[in-house]
Amino acid sequence: NDGPVEEKPIDPFRLTPQQKGQIGAIQSIIEIGSDKKSGMTKLGITVQDPLVAAIIADTVLVKLQNYITKYKTSKAQEDCKYWEQLYEQRKKEYYEAQEKYAQYSDMNQGVIRQSVKIEQERLQNEQNLAFQAFSQVATQLQMSRAKLQEEKPAFAVLEPASVPLYPSGTS
Repeated sequence: NDGPVEEKPIDPFRLTPQQKGQIGAIQSIIEIGSDKKSGMTKLGITVQDPLVAAIIADTVLVKLQNYITKYKTSKAQEDCKYWEQLYEQRKKEYYEAQEKYAQYSDMNQGVIRQSVKIEQERLQNEQNLAFQAFSQVATQLQMSRAKLQEEKPAFAVLEPASVPLYPSGTS
């Protein structure tokens, strides 16, 4: 049977002995250290082939940066999504109230009856309240976007992955 091999997705809760062995082998070549004071994280890869070491280091670096960014910003992203949804809802409500007021005013232009004036005033108050709610949510949305930006960690690679010229160990 030389046909294509179908790979099943890996279930991290039910790893096969082969998968556990592969993960252990990968873990044994990766060394990550973190200095909380300086905020620096050091990544080292130890394998026999220098090119493979550089490729793995570069790949792990990208994955680590993505993971850290996602971890540190997940709450702020959820908050931002919430405020964006609320913003769209309040904007729609404001536009609807504005449209009702405009239509009523246009239909009853020149009418002097007190009941028309009262209804027009009520619609104008509804429009004003809808605008206030819309404006407050817009402010919260801007604040949540700023918070999201604030939560994003900054990364600077001090020493990019490169093919080592000399071995770092005896073998």
